[in-house]
Amino acid sequence: MKRIKSSWVVTGMLLMALGLSRSVFADAQEETRLKNAQTEIDQYASVWSQDEHVNAFAKYFKVPVSAVRDLSAKNQGWGAVTIELAMAWELNTVHPQNFPFMTASLNRIEALRADGKAWGEIARTLEFGLGPVVRETEATSKQLRQDDLALTLKNQEGVKVEENRRIIRLEHQIAQADRADRR
Repeated sequence: MKRIKSSWVVTGMLLMALGLSRSVFADAQEETRLKNAQTEIDQYASVWSQDEHVNAFAKYFKVPVSAVRDLSAKNQGWGAVTIELAMAWELNTVHPQNFPFMTASLNRIEALRADGKAWGEIARTLEFGLGPVVRETEATSKQLRQDDLALTLKNQEGVKVEENRRIIRLEHQIAQADRADRR
């Protein structure tokens, strides 16, 4: 009987260890995906102006413009700003009774970051999964990539329009000079 109990205890411990290692592996994967999205956002965000970012993020995450300005002023890239806003959004969603406002959620996330905690540690501390934050950050990265492409095309079209106007002005000047020469 004792042998059966001990085998159940060993089996239970193995299952717990397997579940825990799978959780740690999943966290590491999510943290890597988050860092990749952060890098992409920083890359694509360089084309945007400061005001475009601030207004877009404030509107999307429903926070005051001043909150986004404060985050961006802390010498972190737009990728980190996005992750912090996404984490605050998730905290606000998962624990609305403790964090009824986005500003309270942001303050808590910022305090944990100031303590040197990584994104995954913050999510575990505040008892929510990193998955929704990763998906939100990746979606933001995709949107920025599309916006970057649209902005690039718009700028190229603007250059083409200016070039066409310059050509038309030159043709007009040549035509006027030809008329003056004929007289």
